[in-house]
Amino acid sequence: MESQEISNEKLKQNIEPNVYEYPTVVERYYTKKYKTAVKGQNGNDFCILCHSNKLCLVTLAPSHSILREKKNVQSVSFQVDKKRNRLESQASGKNKRNAQFVSETGVVCLVTCTDGSVYTIYSCVKGRLVEVNTRLLDNPSLLVSKPWSDGYVAIILPKLQEYSSQMGALLSPEDYQLHIETLQMQNNVEKEIPETSDG
Repeated sequence: MESQEISNEKLKQNIEPNVYEYPTVVERYYTKKYKTAVKGQNGNDFCILCHSNKLCLVTLAPSHSILREKKNVQSVSFQVDKKRNRLESQASGKNKRNAQFVSETGVVCLVTCTDGSVYTIYSCVKGRLVEVNTRLLDNPSLLVSKPWSDGYVAIILPKLQEYSSQMGALLSPEDYQLHIETLQMQNNVEKEIPETSDG
């Protein structure tokens, strides 16, 4: 009986593969690109998930201040100024007609955290704003808990003829990692410098 149970267990292990051996949806279908220090602000870092169909998902990079400092997000507003509300971007058809156009530094939304800090989220790529993630309105914490899936910010479609040049201007995962390591080294050096006094 015991040997039969062991055989059944081995059979079960063979039939049910370890799901962790398989890549995630993001890993399978998206290429990660990064843009750091947008508008010259340290920690204002973004991850762009690029699909094979040229659609780009704007998300927070792991080094963005919201994630790095483990902020609690209170609300997300797509009313970026008095005249523009990103919720009003109505994309239709193959060419996404009537969608709002955004530049690389176009504001997509404003994020307010429970400590009162407010962060401006930028598009990082130029193109048509296909959609914004309305789930963030009711569940803003997705921005932190699932930043690269359910917590994405927006989807943008760059012009086909500009796609390659725009993607080339963004950091690859390897370059992004090198950038983060360089910043960490600089921060460590600054901490080691002793304070001096005139006395």
